[in-house]
Amino acid sequence: MHEREALWLAHQRRRWMLPDPSRWLQPDQSRFQPPQNYERKYAPDQPRVPAGNPDGGQWTSGEGGTSEDLEQSLGTATDQPPRDDLPPLQDIANDPSIRSQINDAWTASAPNGRSPQEHGFWISRNETTGEIFTRPFANAGSSRSITPGPTPSDAVAFFHTHPNRPDFGFRAGPSGADVDFAATAGLPGLLQSHNGMYYFGPSFRPWKSR
Repeated sequence: MHEREALWLAHQRRRWMLPDPSRWLQPDQSRFQPPQNYERKYAPDQPRVPAGNPDGGQWTSGEGGTSEDLEQSLGTATDQPPRDDLPPLQDIANDPSIRSQINDAWTASAPNGRSPQEHGFWISRNETTGEIFTRPFANAGSSRSITPGPTPSDAVAFFHTHPNRPDFGFRAGPSGADVDFAATAGLPGLLQSHNGMYYFGPSFRPWKSR
């Protein structure tokens, strides 16, 4: 390297190198960080209202049902039509062995989730003892329907959920297909929704001790 080139490089170093380069190679990064005490308005994986609804695309609540949702849904729906057999059907819904199954089905239906799924079961009775119990449906449900399968010989009613939210435009009470199925099976139906419990279909057949 020629002496002239060495002198030129030394001049450039003095010109551009700062006395304390570490101060500039590590800037104050805190100025570029978002504040840590801000309020998060939503979760990235939070579900949204389905498309086609007036509120479509807006954020809604998380998966599953809360205890408050469950308590509200277990009460009889305010628009439940009058029935002479309503008290015994309500007794079935509140029987501890049946109610625990209802609670599980409602939670599994993800009533506030992005992918709700109908769940249900048969309600059967031991005609000798009068004890009621459940039998699973033959098929799993989808977001808007469920196919129970063959009717057990000891069935006295059937239950299923409508987990889709009525405030998003979905039906809370029994559909026409639900009513038709109840008539064909000759059994009353119990239906849990966000509006509460609905009872529909043929009259309940009371147990007679033997």
